[in-house]
Amino acid sequence: MREIESEILAPEEYLERFIYDNPELEKLEAVIDQFNIFSSLGIINQEIRHSNFLAWLLDPSETHNLTDYFTNLFLKLALKSGITKNTDLNIFDIETFDLTDIKVYREWHNIDVLLVDESNQFVCLIENKIDSTEHSEQLSKYRNVMEHHFKNYKKIFIYLTVHGGSAENEDLYISIKHKEVAGLIETLFERRKSQMNDDVVLFIQHYAEMLKRYIMEESEVQQLCEALYKKHQKALDLIYKYRPDIYSEVQGILEEIIDENPILVRDHCSRTAIRFIPKSLDFFPKVGKEWTKTKRILLFEIQNYNERINMNLIIGPTETHGHIREMIFNLAKENALFKNAFTQLAAKWSTIHKHSLPKIAEVRSQKSREKQKELLSKAFNQFVENILPSLESVILNLKDQVELEE
Repeated sequence: MREIESEILAPEEYLERFIYDNPELEKLEAVIDQFNIFSSLGIINQEIRHSNFLAWLLDPSETHNLTDYFTNLFLKLALKSGITKNTDLNIFDIETFDLTDIKVYREWHNIDVLLVDESNQFVCLIENKIDSTEHSEQLSKYRNVMEHHFKNYKKIFIYLTVHGGSAENEDLYISIKHKEVAGLIETLFERRKSQMNDDVVLFIQHYAEMLKRYIMEESEVQQLCEALYKKHQKALDLIYKYRPDIYSEVQGILEEIIDENPILVRDHCSRTAIRFIPKSLDFFPKVGKEWTKTKRILLFEIQNYNERINMNLIIGPTETHGHIREMIFNLAKENALFKNAFTQLAAKWSTIHKHSLPKIAEVRSQKSREKQKELLSKAFNQFVENILPSLESVILNLKDQVELEE
C-alpha cells in the first residue's frame, strides 16, 4: 500500500500500513535472516574479531592455502592509495618481493595487526577501526614504538576504517576503507577460488558478505532501511520515538540547519556523514570520483559516528583534474587558517581544515529535540559567521584561475 502524504491518519493506521503488505520490510528481513557465520556469532562490530580475520588472511603460512597472494594484493592497494605519503616502499617493491616469510602478530604493543618481513627488511602496521576512532594519540605512540624496535626497517603505516577517515595529526598513515578490503576479497575469489577448499571459501565469503551488509558505508542493509523509511516515514517515526537513535537525530538536525542557511548547499548525506558546501565555493568542476553522486571535489563533511562530531573540509578524489586538487591543497598549506592540512596531498581524501562541534554526550544531555537543535545551531552558526568567511576568502583566490581553465 502506498502512503499518501496529504492524508492525516491515526497513529495506529500508519503502523497498520507499515505492517500489512510491506514488500520492502520483507526484503530487509530476508537479508537479515540469511545465515552468516559472523552475524550469528554477534561479532559484527567487534574490532578484535575483524583484526583476527584480517591477520589470518594476511598470514602466508595460514590454512587458507593462498600463501602470500592476498598479502601482496593488500600491500599494493595500500601503496597505490598512499602514493603521495612518506612511505619507504612502493608497489614495484612489493611486486618483486617474496613475501612468504612474513610473520603476522596480533596486539604486539597493542598494535592491531603487525606484519614483519625479516627477509625484505620491512614492517607494516595496521590500525583497524570498526565502530570507534583513534584515542590518546595512539597512532603517534605506535609509530614511535615502530621507530624504536625496527629502526633500520622500511615501514608502512595503515589506518583501516569504515569511512576512510584520515588519521589525526599523522600524515604517515595511509587511509583505507573496509569497502576496499571487500573489493580485494572479490578479486581473490575471481583469481584464486579454485585453489581454496570449500570450507575456506565459505568462511571468507561470509566475511565479505557481512562487510557489505552491515559495515560498509551505504551498506545493503543501510540502503534498504533508507528506502523503507522514505515510504513509511510516519510509521517509523512513531517507532523511533520510543527507541531514539541519537546519531540519526543529529543527522536530521544538521541537515535542517544547513537547509535553513541560504548561503549553503547540502550535498549527499548519510547517517554518518553530513556534507555541504558554501555557494560561493561551488565553482570547482564536478569531476569527482568515489565520493558523492554530485561529483564535487571540495566539501565540508560532518563526521557523525563516534562521541565527537567533527566537521572537516575535504579535498576528494578525481581521475581527470588532479591539478585542481593540488591547487587547493597548496593554497591551504601556505595559509595559517588551514593549520590542519597534512604535509602531503593524499591520493583520495585530504582534510585541510578541522572544526569540532558539540560532543554527542552534550547533544544527548539535552531534554528535547528543540534543545538539541539549539545547541548544534549555536555552534554551527558560530563557525559559519566567524570562521567560514576567512576560509572562503582564501579559496576564492582560485576562482578566476579555475573558471579560465574551464
